[in-house]
Amino acid sequence: MPSGATAPAARGLAAIVAWLGLALAAPAVPAAPPQTVYRCGPDGRSYSQTPCADGQALTVDDPRTAGQRREAEDVARREAKTAQQLADERRQREAAARGQPAIGIKPDPPPYFDKNDSGSKGYLTEQELKKFVAE
Repeated sequence: MPSGATAPAARGLAAIVAWLGLALAAPAVPAAPPQTVYRCGPDGRSYSQTPCADGQALTVDDPRTAGQRREAEDVARREAKTAQQLADERRQREAAARGQPAIGIKPDPPPYFDKNDSGSKGYLTEQELKKFVAE
């Protein structure tokens, strides 16, 4: 497999690992106090941090307990570690497969040999076939 074909996948995995790293670093920051968000628009489908006409104020906070947040952080850490292990294993498999022929694709068969043919049809003579096999 050409290295160019795996580059987008490797970049995608690197981005996931980077985001997971940021997610794990975020809990070090103390939890923010509840924020007020405004539900706006005639159908109430848009949200804003600033008051809007006919907007309804909503208080948004994280209802999880400290234990629940810690548990979620542990899960994120384990998943990041597993993702890294899987990426390392995939890279090892790809490195081992470099230079190997593709599965299911066989090399060309040797040219047809007809002992009674003079070679005029593109077939090998007996001497040419012996030389081809010896190579």
